[in-house]
Amino acid sequence: MSPSRPPVDANLFPSERPGAEEGSYAVRFGGAFSVDQFGFVRRGMLVIRPDAVRYEGWGKHSLAARWGMFLLITYVPLLLFRVGVGILLAYAIVNYIWVVGATLRIPAGAIASVTRKGRRIRFKAEHPETRKMCRSDILFALESEAIAAENAIGGMIARERAARALRSTRRAA
Repeated sequence: MSPSRPPVDANLFPSERPGAEEGSYAVRFGGAFSVDQFGFVRRGMLVIRPDAVRYEGWGKHSLAARWGMFLLITYVPLLLFRVGVGILLAYAIVNYIWVVGATLRIPAGAIASVTRKGRRIRFKAEHPETRKMCRSDILFALESEAIAAENAIGGMIARERAARALRSTRRAA
């Protein structure tokens, strides 16, 4: 008789499940007065591998979808029931409640800089889909996790810069 496996909670992100990879951290994206520009909100996971950083969590829908839902929430009740939903309430619903599970992989070469203040890490990187520079804002549960993540991301940046320098000197020779 084989031992039975415990059931896996379907609400967990892949990195939170039993047997999760090393270098994965439970985090909160954004904050009260700051926004993660990669489009992630609430809680999620940050997985740091030697070649990339991966976000797993709740992401916002596209800008067009958010505008459409904003107009739907704001104007349809006004037209049908003569009761309008407040603009701020509609904005909050569209950006923080109406979200979808998402994953985003940011290659090491796209990360430009990393800073840490207490349990919060911020880094700038080129968004893999839009090619725009975005700023991440990630809050860790423990300061020791933030320090480890900062060191891992800083090491990725250093290795990538060294590899670029080596490639440019080989081309010049």
